Amino acid sequence: MIDWELWHSTRELAISGSYKLAAKRMGVNPTTIKRRKEALEKHVGRTLFTREGGEMIPTPAFDVALKEVENATQHLMAAEVGLSPDAQETAWRRIVITSVPFICDKLLSPSIDKMPPIKRLRLEMSGRDNNLELTGNKEADIALRLGPGRNKGITALHAANIHYSAFIAKGIDHTKLPWVTIDRAHSHLAEARLPEEHAGEEGIRFTATSSTAIQNIIATGAAKGLLPDFVGRQNPELVIVDELPNVTRPLWMMWRDNALDLPHFGAVAIWLLAIVDETLTLTDQAQKLSSELSSKGD
Repeated sequence: MIDWELWHSTRELAISGSYKLAAKRMGVNPTTIKRRKEALEKHVGRTLFTREGGEMIPTPAFDVALKEVENATQHLMAAEVGLSPDAQETAWRRIVITSVPFICDKLLSPSIDKMPPIKRLRLEMSGRDNNLELTGNKEADIALRLGPGRNKGITALHAANIHYSAFIAKGIDHTKLPWVTIDRAHSHLAEARLPEEHAGEEGIRFTATSSTAIQNIIATGAAKGLLPDFVGRQNPELVIVDELPNVTRPLWMMWRDNALDLPHFGAVAIWLLAIVDETLTLTDQAQKLSSELSSKGD
């Protein structure tokens, strides 16, 4: 018989890499996580974790056993339809997706209704400019970023391209407008360098820290600026100026090696890739992964 509490606690330990972080995610104390880990190891008769450099690392025995438990969980979840709440299992799966804010706000959040119906899946979306760790402290599980991850143990996929265009408010003569651009802390980015190179006599009058702020400034008619096409087109008050320069940046999807072998990870990845394809068009490599994951779920 599967002891869900033990498996859920040790899975969080595998994700976080530390008793402290696993305990925080579970809402218990670190001693409880350690006790559950030891109880599970005694139950299965195998060493499930080793300690390397202060981090708890799952052994191959844990990975194999976890896949079997995940598959069993999927069958149980499918059988739970119609059961009373008291009869349902209580183990939740938590997946954290990190991305730059405009991807979280304009791409992921509006498509949350298309999430697959996986019971007890808690999805957390973190729209932040700084990169959450996928290894080490393991603050996130899947990342959508504008640059590839280079950490050991991370798979990085060029999923799509994000096109940036110059937008202005409707009815405004762009030739007399200054630019608004992202602040100097991001001056190394292509979408910041391009306005600098084409500022002209009107120059750059405004800087902002987010695409939302840039979009709002453009909408006032006080400036022109670069926005991701799919972001700017969502605002009916803005139009693209075709004769102004544009830029394209790659969108990368990253996850820990072998994470997509777990059924619930695979289901979330399929959802993410479908959203990206609908809005931006997947690369051939990403399309291939989507097809492979969908085939596994059939």
